[in-house]
Amino acid sequence: MLDAGLKPFTPPNIDPFVLDVAAPAVVYAVDLAASPVTVTPATEPGNAVAPAGLAVSGDRLVICDPGQPDVAGGQVSTWSRLLPCRIDVVIHFVRSRLPSPDDPGRQTVMNQVISTVRSVVDQRKPAHGMWNLVTQF
Repeated sequence: MLDAGLKPFTPPNIDPFVLDVAAPAVVYAVDLAASPVTVTPATEPGNAVAPAGLAVSGDRLVICDPGQPDVAGGQVSTWSRLLPCRIDVVIHFVRSRLPSPDDPGRQTVMNQVISTVRSVVDQRKPAHGMWNLVTQF
């Protein structure tokens, strides 16, 4: 089974980057012979961007991960994994950690997070690096 992790663009909704659960894509090893069946992470969270397919041959797992996909709604497509010195930073928010949608402070909290992330990336990225912020706001 392939779990593509965070999927903010499908299905389209009002807040595509505000999710009930925000968890990155992870490859899990499932041991069906164990009793009870065991499921353990086989990769570190955050190593996959947008896994699109996988295949198994013997003990080898091959994952197709083209990077940030084309999206509708004005997002500029970039294929960061194909371009040297280029990264995308994707910000997702967890609904339970934000003020309610009708609270005026909700947008302030989100803007503060985005501002902090921008500042950290600008300070820490290599001088020759380029980056793109991907989020709703």
